[in-house]
Parts: sequence; structure tokens; C-alpha cells
Amino acid sequence: MKFNLAVLFLLATLCVAVFATPVPEAAEVNSLQKKRQRLRKLKRDTKALRKLNKRAAPPAAAVATDINVFNQNTLSGPPTPLICNQSKLGKSDGTQDKTPGAGGRTCSVTQLGEIPDITSMTSSIIISPKNGQKIRAGQPFTVSVKVANLETGNFDDPNKQYYSFAQQLNKQGLIKGHDHITIQTLTGDQPPDAQKFDFFKGLNDPAVNGILSVQVTAGLTPGQKRICTMVGSFAHAPLIMPVAQRGSQDDCIRITVT
Repeated sequence: MKFNLAVLFLLATLCVAVFATPVPEAAEVNSLQKKRQRLRKLKRDTKALRKLNKRAAPPAAAVATDINVFNQNTLSGPPTPLICNQSKLGKSDGTQDKTPGAGGRTCSVTQLGEIPDITSMTSSIIISPKNGQKIRAGQPFTVSVKVANLETGNFDDPNKQYYSFAQQLNKQGLIKGHDHITIQTLTGDQPPDAQKFDFFKGLNDPAVNGILSVQVTAGLTPGQKRICTMVGSFAHAPLIMPVAQRGSQDDCIRITVT
């Protein structure tokens, strides 16, 4: 029997191609199956984790104000530690400007000053009268406040040196400053007008055993009253603290005058 040489060559080529193709061994097949199983398990775990995160998502972190948004409503442009260099407002001169409206706006060039560490942050609590206490109208009474982490008795001239000096610490790391008591009448849940108060007094003397006191000699008119402390630095500025998340340095209570 005679064969065509071209046919024989073609058959030989096909045989080589078939037998040269590698056949996966059993170990390779098992490894591939395990990889597929792990992939399917990973997908299931990922879905489960996403569901769990949706159910117990932690509170979103605070997002800082976008500077571009902030700049849309300022008198002086982008925020900067040297804001008064670019502000169109006049510089504060140590007096308390009581001019209402745009004419009373000023820019303070005073630095914030020295800041205490977290173990020396100022804190206060009003110990007398008690929150919710009833007091007779026109009756004299004493307001007492206990202050921690403040070197009291430091009080500059508010008529000539208001906001003129930066906050300073004593050698023990405490803010040098003083306190105030302010009493306002409340009307329902409306914020009281900051320009109106029934009583105001700076507590300029050093504390005695950590306690500052002032007597409201004329008493108060009938109504719901809010008594608050206002701790200030030597130059009357609100205190600067090292961290945002903290307890308040001030205290407020409410009383009823009948």
C-alpha cells in the first residue's frame, strides 16, 4: 500500500502537537480548585463585612471647613495668623469699643499667647446658689465659684489695656487670669441678648481656698435667671486651651426669683 508523503507529514505533525500539549496533573487541578474556593469565600466574607459596617458604622470624623467656602464670607480674605495685616478694620487700641455696627469692629494684633498642657486646663463650678434654687426678689445673696487650674487675681485695666496682652502662664504652668459673674433674665428657650444683663462683676481678687465670691447686694427682679462664670486671661480675653475636646472652663446655673 502506498501513502502520499504529504499526508504522512501532516499526520505526523498533528501527533506531535497533540502529545506535546501538557496535561494538568492532579496536584495542579487540586490547587486550582482550592484557589477558586478561597476566592468564593473571600467574596462572601467581603459582602458580610460590608453589611456589618453598614449596621455599626462609627460616627463620621469632623470635617474641617473648606477654606474656599470660608473665604466667600470674610472681611479680610483667607485665614492667617497675621490677619490684621490684610484686614481693612482699624487696630484695637486697648479700649472697649462700644460703637454698634460696622464702626465698632476692630482687629486685635495681640498674639494668643502661652497655652497650658492638658493636665492644667482651667475648670470651674458654681457652688452657691444651687442650680434650680428659688430666691426672693430684692433679697441680697452671694454667688460663689470654685476654680481649678487658674492663678486668680490677675486683672489689667479694662479701660486702657483690654486685649492688649497675650495669655501667659505662671511658673507652675497655670494661666494667669481672673473670673467674672454675669446674670441674665431668660425668656423661654430664646437666647438672651448679650448686651443685656441683670448683674455683672469681675472677680479680681485672688481666690480663697480656690473659691471666688461676690455679693449681689440689690438682689434680682422676679423671673427665670441664668448665672454664668466667664473666665478671662490677665487682659480679659477668653482662655486658650490646648485641645478642642474638653470640658468647659465655665459654668452656668439657672435659678427662679419670686
